[in-house]
This record gives sequence, structure tokens and C-alpha cells, in this order.
Amino acid sequence: MTVRNGRRWRALAALAIAGTLAGTTGLATATGAEVRTDSEAVSTPQSATTFMADRRGDLEGGTRTAAAAYWVQFAPLVYLAAGDKNYPMSAESFINLAALRWSHDDGCSDDQLVRSGSINSATLRSGGYKHQGKGGSPGCRHGGTVYNSAGRVRPYDLANNSNEGMFLEIANAHRGGSGVRSPIYVDYVARSHITYWFFYGNNDSPAPKIADHEGDWERIVLRLNSSNLPDRVAFYKHNGTCWLSWRSVQRTGTHPIIYSAKGTHASYWKVKNNWPLPFGAVDVTSKGYQWKTWAVSSYAVRSRPWYGYGGGWGEVGANRDSTGPVGPSVYKGHEPNWNNIPACA
Repeated sequence: MTVRNGRRWRALAALAIAGTLAGTTGLATATGAEVRTDSEAVSTPQSATTFMADRRGDLEGGTRTAAAAYWVQFAPLVYLAAGDKNYPMSAESFINLAALRWSHDDGCSDDQLVRSGSINSATLRSGGYKHQGKGGSPGCRHGGTVYNSAGRVRPYDLANNSNEGMFLEIANAHRGGSGVRSPIYVDYVARSHITYWFFYGNNDSPAPKIADHEGDWERIVLRLNSSNLPDRVAFYKHNGTCWLSWRSVQRTGTHPIIYSAKGTHASYWKVKNNWPLPFGAVDVTSKGYQWKTWAVSSYAVRSRPWYGYGGGWGEVGANRDSTGPVGPSVYKGHEPNWNNIPACA
């Protein structure tokens, strides 16, 4: 449907402003129908094959809230890179497959806190999982600070920058993900932003591969103006964040088009085979499988039972960059400082 006078855009804004609160709980699916103004019209990309059928049901059977009905209108089309075998998955599946462990520094053995398949997500959030650090060097006896799962306890994030800390670990066989039926996670604040979070089971970085890590949280952010309509999109990539104006972003209808880099899943705004990374590495984007995120389940991220867990989503590596990241929480913000990030070049 083509709307020539902008009435659809105003209706979308009214829908959100009239009935939404920040962080409203809800799930959403969408019809997938395209809506565009003449000045914003773009053709639907036809060159990629959709991987797996669109998922139009909820994960929990929840009802659509006004907030969810709004954010699906701008949920992105994500092109996974051709040949990337590290697919999206749900955060809930990752937790269900994971064991909760504690990494001890100075070569001391790790401790298992909860075995695989037995983690309670709400306990992660509440800080109910606790562990005592080692008592100091030399020796590996417990005797240090007692930490909990709601604190900033990711290895390498503690004050002493050691690999002491809490982390989720899954078997390597489960890292590949589930494909484009996977849900997304959303943080929406009217007249402020919509953040779309994407989760992958593994980050397979390009050579020299110093930043491979299990678990991978990625995101884009739409800035909303005083009319509650998007005017900028922030792209999060591994050598910094940048933004484009809404009118400059490729779109299919009201949905921005995002290119997920092969292996790393960093978010870019066009196809390119040599996005520069540190140490001479490059990211590659292309038109592989389509992840139509408006056609899958979406969650208000702050309502998830695990939201606020402060440990690592993935095993501990040799350095900060090769260790599972922290996920959506007070330790990983939902919106950039728009005044401090550059325009995308």
C-alpha cells in the first residue's frame, strides 16, 4: 500500500504516543505488509533467499501491546552474510543449554555453579547466584570478595581487570544458532529511541582471529524525534559506532536494511568486502539469508527474566575481546550519546 500524504506515519506516531510506556512488556508479530510514502519508497530486495519460514507466533502466547505494535513497524531487515554459519539464536535457548561457571585467575581451576540445563533465569537477574573469589596469591583457596550474578562480574570487567568472574558456557556443538526464526529483543522509549538487540551463539572473527568469542550480542538504535518518528540510525561495529540519517538508510517500506558482517555480526549499512578492523582484519557484508525481524517474536528486553545478569555470555578467552560479552543490562547501555559519535562515512 502506498500512502501519498503521510497519514500512515502520523498514525504510527499517534499509536505509540497514546498508549506506550518505556519498557512495556509484550511480544509482537507483524503482518509483513509494506507501507511507504512516495518519497521514501524502496523496492523489496529480491536477491536473497529467505532462510526458514517466517515465524508469526509468539514464544509465550503474549498479547501485543501498543509499544510492541509500534516497534515492529521499524524492525529491521537483517541480511546475514553469505556463507556465515554462525546463526542467530534466542537468549533463552543459550541459557537453557549453558552451565554457569566461575573463572579463577592465576591458573586456578574454574568452579561450576550450576550444571547445564538447570539455570534459573530469574535468579541470574536477582543476583541469587553467588561465588567467592580466590583468597589471593599464592594459592587457589576461596577467601576473597563474594560476588553475585547481578553485579558487574564478567571476567575482565572486575576492578583488577583479571579473568576472575562469572560466565555462561555452552557446548561447542550448540554455538551455530537456530537461523532466522530467532526472536529479537527491544528497548523502546517514546520520543527517545528504539534499540533492537540481536543474539548469536558465536562470534567467529576474521584473521588474525584474536577476537573470537562464544556468545555475541549486537544491536542497532533508532533515534526518535519529538513526533516519535525515527530520524537517525546508529550502527554498532567493532571499531566504533556511527550514525546515518533515516533518509540515508536503505529501507524496505518502513524497515531499515542492516548488513550483518560475516562471523562478527557487526552492523553495517551497505554491502562491502573490506570494512577495516584492527590488526589488518576486515569485515565482509553481503546479501545472504534474510532475517525479517518484524515477522518473528520480539520481546521488551527489560522484561526478560535474565535481564540485568552481569556476567559473560560465553566462555572465558585469553583476553577481554575473546571472552563472552556482557548482555543487555545496566552495564551495556541501550542508546549512544548521539553528540559523541560520528556520522558514518
